[in-house]
Formats: sequence, structure tokens, C-alpha cells
Amino acid sequence: MYKYRYGCVAFRLDDIQDYYLNDIQIAIIELFRRENAKLTAGITSKAFGKDPVLVEYVKDAVKDNERSVVRVANHGWYHENMTRLNKNEQAKIIKQSNQKIYGLLDTLPNVFIPPYNLMNNDTILALRENNMQCV
Repeated sequence: MYKYRYGCVAFRLDDIQDYYLNDIQIAIIELFRRENAKLTAGITSKAFGKDPVLVEYVKDAVKDNERSVVRVANHGWYHENMTRLNKNEQAKIIKQSNQKIYGLLDTLPNVFIPPYNLMNNDTILALRENNMQCV
């Protein structure tokens, strides 16, 4: 018989993007860093990369991916509804987003946060194709 010893709560911050409530996004991430609490930051890739303050802050927050309390997740390219796309389209978007995130932050996401929290069997297949898991 298995008994739970610890409760578990997962925190995620979706829709990380340029020039969108920057002070608030940074303050939230900073709070988790200060409290040494894990946070998954979902990046909307098309809308991320031109805001040097935010990009450098996130890059610093995740720079030591093994020990950092902040990890990045792929949150789509345009924040698209994945269920409206076929498996190949979904796989392409996931790969494109991962490449952009890696190019900017030097870390490759292995977690996908489906926009609108919507996914289907094609999403699962597209994630497997890109060696990712879903949150």
C-alpha cells in the first residue's frame, strides 16, 4: 500500500511574452527564485525575444537548468489552439518554438503547456516526436 508523505503543488506562469506586464512577470519569477520554489514559465515563442530586459532576465533565471528553480516550457508559437491542427502542423509548431527558445535562452524546453489547456491525440504524438512531455 502506497501512502503519500508529501503534498505536491506545481506552479506555472503562462504567456511569457515581450512588453506584456514585464514588471509583473519579472516580479513573479523573482518571488519564486527568492523563495527557492520551483516555477515553470510558459513562453509564447512568436511574442518573445525582442524585449532585451525580459529576455536577459529569463535567461539568467534558467541559466543553470539543472539547479535552477525556474524552468521554461513551450507554450506554443502564436498561442494557437492545437486541437485545430493536425499532428504534422502541431509537431512543426512545437519544434519551431523549441528552436527559438533554445536560440534565445540556451536551454531546450522538454515541457509543453498547451495553449488554452486544449490538446488531443495528435498533440501527444507531436510531443513524442519532439521528445517532450505535457504539463
